[in-house]
Amino acid sequence: MGDRPDQLPVLQHALMRTWDYWKLSNITNDETIDFIHYEAIGGVNEALSRHADEAFYELDEEQQLICEKLFKTITEKRSDNDGIRRPTPLHQIAQIVDEEEATLIPIIDKFRIKGRALLTPREEFAIHSASVIDISHEALMRVWYRLRNWVQEESESAQIYLRLAKAANDYQQGSTTLWRPPDLQLATEWRNKTKPTLKWALQYDNAFEAVITFLDRSESAYVREIRTKELLQKKRLKRSRIVAYVLGTAAILSVILLFFAYNQRTIAERQKEIALESSEKAILNARIAKENELRAQQQKVEANKEADRANREKRQADYNYLIAQEERNIATDARF
Repeated sequence: MGDRPDQLPVLQHALMRTWDYWKLSNITNDETIDFIHYEAIGGVNEALSRHADEAFYELDEEQQLICEKLFKTITEKRSDNDGIRRPTPLHQIAQIVDEEEATLIPIIDKFRIKGRALLTPREEFAIHSASVIDISHEALMRVWYRLRNWVQEESESAQIYLRLAKAANDYQQGSTTLWRPPDLQLATEWRNKTKPTLKWALQYDNAFEAVITFLDRSESAYVREIRTKELLQKKRLKRSRIVAYVLGTAAILSVILLFFAYNQRTIAERQKEIALESSEKAILNARIAKENELRAQQQKVEANKEADRANREKRQADYNYLIAQEERNIATDARF
């Protein structure tokens, strides 16, 4: 069992639960109470936790959430990590958890019925607004796993609140700045999850309004910072798009101009080729014309020569004709 002083009530509870289980299961009254009955209720280590869970699971979902707030209000964690009781009047619990007293009473009753008695006052005492609600023994905080987690969560929640309270005070004194992530994210998640109230906060520190103001200002400042960054990013993106558009347009114009220059160069080279071909053709034609001119001149010379020769031959023929005529005349005269 160990040396803890709260082990005796835990053992007593386990033995009581073993006895109740044996009576419930021993319908024929011929079964002797044995170790199997002790194990069936979870033994000394789990009997109390299972018993508390039975009460918890008899609640509906909404009541279970309120039950969690209830137990977090009447328990707390010490610096040595052990849980201690925090007896609290019903009306104060109602204010802290922000619920009606009439809503809390049926939940409390589930944990104080005969044979369970996990909360006080006992079942035979009616609960009223001034009734002090308390757990029956601190051992419940150690062995009921669910409550142990709740106590840990409440301790962590209180630590976050106290950190915020100190930060809010330091901010008012000008010795610190508003929170940013990750602290701001942690605090925001804490507020959204736990939804702290003024009455809850007063259990730990009276700086609730300063804390909420500090947290709101931190969120607003961070949102403005994010929006400013987004605007700057949009402006940079817009400038980048404009630059990209200008560069793209310039690139397209460059391609067009390059194509135009290439086309003009091609045309110029073609025209140059045509001009060269024309020049060569003109030179060739000039050469042909020159040759034709020389040939014509030569032919003219030859023609002149032929004409001279023909003239000479004609004159010779005329001369020969005259000679022949004269010889005929002489012959005729000689006959007569």
